Amino acid sequence: MSRNCPKCGIYAPSDLRVCPCGRKLPMPSAQRRFNPYLLALLLLIVPVVYLVWAKAESAAVREVAVLAENKPPQKPTAAACVVISGLTLDESSVPQNGTTVLRGTAVNTCNETLNDVVLRLVIHDDKGRTQTGGVEIFELKPSVAQPFKRNWVGTVTAWEAFASK
Repeated sequence: MSRNCPKCGIYAPSDLRVCPCGRKLPMPSAQRRFNPYLLALLLLIVPVVYLVWAKAESAAVREVAVLAENKPPQKPTAAACVVISGLTLDESSVPQNGTTVLRGTAVNTCNETLNDVVLRLVIHDDKGRTQTGGVEIFELKPSVAQPFKRNWVGTVTAWEAFASK
């Protein structure tokens, strides 16, 4: 930056402090400096915002934890509570009919009554076919053996049984 001397009007480079005529040259206006109070304010605002955000997050996590503690326990599923046992095959006494009766018992091992339990049966017959069927038990009380039966057309060679709801 260059400037002119106010007394003699001579052009003087910005690095000179005294004009060739001997008069002291005015200093160029200082550039605007960064306000230190603004810097201090920014250094305080950032941690405060972070602390408020962290407090809100921890409160949300605490609320979820409290809700999880107060949530009633989930009802057990039939697959976890029902034990299927005593499966037997009984061929029909009428040979031309060719049916097989699958008998068994279902026991509720949980402490609650299960409603609308479906026992899913997968049957393999002597011709290599797979058939699926089910037996519905409307109410299965705890520790009570509920007998069931299901008729199949054909000779059953293998079976699988599952409980579901």
